[in-house]
Amino acid sequence: FSKGPEIIKPEPLLELFGTINLPAITGKFIVRERFAVNTSDDAEVKISGRSKNFDLYFWDVIEEAIGESELNIQRLEKNSVDGLIIGELGGSENAGIFLQQIWLFMREKQAKGETDGWFVAYKEDKVRFPEDKPFAYTNKKGEHSVLRAVPFGWVGGGWDVNANLVSGSLVWHDGRQFLSGNSSVT
Repeated sequence: FSKGPEIIKPEPLLELFGTINLPAITGKFIVRERFAVNTSDDAEVKISGRSKNFDLYFWDVIEEAIGESELNIQRLEKNSVDGLIIGELGGSENAGIFLQQIWLFMREKQAKGETDGWFVAYKEDKVRFPEDKPFAYTNKKGEHSVLRAVPFGWVGGGWDVNANLVSGSLVWHDGRQFLSGNSSVT
């Protein structure tokens, strides 16, 4: 009696590296105020630079307060592209986090002097460009959305933030750390 072909499960792309608890922000989170370039000693979060894409996608965003939250920090185990990573995070609906969570994460890391490494998070945005369409989905509010990759790292005395289309051919290299609110990642 034959058991049939053995099913080989692919190795996971992401390994849970840790979690971080983030406090609530009261009131609206206004991106242009919180992500303004400022590396002064009294800056709550030192921002040394922003890409043109970050400004294009997110400069006018105002988020409602979300309360306390927890993020998972996953380490990429092998080189990969956004689509596969988003799939492992549970798809577009589960992979996206808020810009206020990214800002709070930077604040927590900066306060502890832990500014090594580059991080990537995904942020939901509205579909505005033809290249967005293949990666669009309908979110819980019934709106056409797309995820943007938001990589950030410490450069020149502050955090440098960027934003990229996930439809590109950019390959993230192993060791990069990804943030997610997806509790199903193990």
